[in-house]
Amino acid sequence: MVSVLSEINVWWYLVIISLLCLGVAHSRVRTLNVISIFIMPIVMTSISLLGIIVFFGAVPLYLAVWSAGLMSCLLVVNYAVPREVNIEPTDQSITVAGSWLPITLMVVIFILKYQMYSMVLNQDEMIESLRFIIGVCLLYGLFCGVFIARCLGLLRAIKQVRAND
Repeated sequence: MVSVLSEINVWWYLVIISLLCLGVAHSRVRTLNVISIFIMPIVMTSISLLGIIVFFGAVPLYLAVWSAGLMSCLLVVNYAVPREVNIEPTDQSITVAGSWLPITLMVVIFILKYQMYSMVLNQDEMIESLRFIIGVCLLYGLFCGVFIARCLGLLRAIKQVRAND
């Protein structure tokens, strides 16, 4: 185990520490402005798509599988609103209850990306398997779908508050 950890580049440690700090921040009650609810879905979608394109190429089939994962997650989750949301229509702020879901997803995505890099470096044959590629693309799409569904749920809650005012 120690030899595996010693072979990891320093920037991987910086990424995981940053993700953990960000995840802990998401686990607490926080007040956001409307623009900031878009940051996490945009970043995670970019990371996800970039991962597919870098590892497998911009193959239409792979992008379609990613899209199918994203859309199926959006359909199942149906734009989930976090448990406790308080929207202040006067100053455009949103108070959101903490959740461990974002950190869980970020760490799982990090592990998936790290494993992919490891497989590429070790020239693992599995990385060329169509089943494996489709599975990874589907997972990336599902994970992005959760972040986007949460954002859309918050937007729907904002719209309902504005309609009631």
